[in-house]
Amino acid sequence: MVTLDVLADLGRKIDETAPRLADLDAYYAGRQPMAFLSAKSRLALGNGLRSLSVNFPRLVVTSLAERLRVDGFRTDGPDSAPDTELWRIWRRNGMPEQSAAAHVEALALGRAFVVVWAGTDPAVPRITVESARQVAVQRDPATREVTAAVKRWTADGRAFATVFERDRITRYVSQASVVEGAGIPLTGWTVREVLDNRMGVVPVVALVNRGRLLDHDGVSEMTDVLDLTDALAKLHADALVTSEFYARPRRWATGLEIVEDEAGVPINPFGTEDGRVWQSEAPETRFGQFEQARLDGYGDLVATLTQEIGALSGLPPHYLGLNGDQPASADAI
Repeated sequence: MVTLDVLADLGRKIDETAPRLADLDAYYAGRQPMAFLSAKSRLALGNGLRSLSVNFPRLVVTSLAERLRVDGFRTDGPDSAPDTELWRIWRRNGMPEQSAAAHVEALALGRAFVVVWAGTDPAVPRITVESARQVAVQRDPATREVTAAVKRWTADGRAFATVFERDRITRYVSQASVVEGAGIPLTGWTVREVLDNRMGVVPVVALVNRGRLLDHDGVSEMTDVLDLTDALAKLHADALVTSEFYARPRRWATGLEIVEDEAGVPINPFGTEDGRVWQSEAPETRFGQFEQARLDGYGDLVATLTQEIGALSGLPPHYLGLNGDQPASADAI
């Protein structure tokens, strides 16, 4: 019964954090909705601009993740020889690639998880990297040690869950069918298997990015640049609207008689073909042209926001395309 309570409590935590993690996933993938695109702008573009992403959030994550790499293990201090057995286990589990995914996941979502358990080969433990969208942990408030963990997922029309505790590992399957992408029930589980945990500790390790003493869920590296990214997308959308409707010269004519069709719609006497000459036999006709809109202001604002993103993220100017009149030398980079 206690295990089912843990499953319900941690399942509820997964559900509560799911919307925020989905938003972060969308920003990382560049699929976030345009927060500032007005209805009029959307109508002016004929719904041709459904999304626009200047994907600095992913750049913030990948620029850090590509610098994180596990080169080996020492178990007896920094001056000891590398542990070749641990390295062999690490490589047998494909962890050089999986650890890179764990770093990206933790940097993007604020946390990731690693599960260590017995594999098919008794001499090689099984190591897997898990997403915060499927895993949650419970901690001792006094020691902050992980006291329980849950992983949930769906497959073949059913929901599955594994509860990791200090003394046992319990695996569940949902009694009812579950539609892929729908919510997973907090109750209605059937035990599939119970295993003794001889390790005496919960075999789940949390990789927390920028964790604090009272915040164990971590913070995404993208957090500080999300609103600025939305503002950049808004400026780019405005610039596109301006270039479509106002950056090209608009002509005007006065002194012309307006001719309408049978439906009362004015007929354009000049047409829209390129190179067509406008002419009128009426002597009082006057032609003119409005001055086209300039786009320089958009570029200045984009540069300002990009500089702010660089200041908050610590990314160098050449990563952000801010080279100026004198690009940085190779030595400076």
